[in-house]
Amino acid sequence: MIGRLDQIIAIERASFVSDGAAGRIPTWAELVEDPRPFAKVELKAGSESGQAGGDVARQRATFTIRARFDLKATDRIRWGGLV
Repeated sequence: MIGRLDQIIAIERASFVSDGAAGRIPTWAELVEDPRPFAKVELKAGSESGQAGGDVARQRATFTIRARFDLKATDRIRWGGLV
C-alpha cells in the first residue's frame, strides 16, 4: 500500500533556450500528460547553512505517486510553492 495520495504536485520538465551569449538556460513547463498527479509527501530531516552572506534552508522530502513511465531523472517537482 502506498498510503494516502492526498497532496497535489506539479511535475515539470526543462527545455533549453539560447541566452544570447552562446549559452543555454532552462525553461520549465508542466508535463502534458497528467501534469498534476496526487502524491503522498513525507518530509524528512531539514538543514540550514550560511552561504554568500545569507542563510539557506533545505528540506528533504519523499514523494510517492502512482506508477508512470514518462518521467526522467532531470524532471522536477513543485509542491506547495517549493521546487
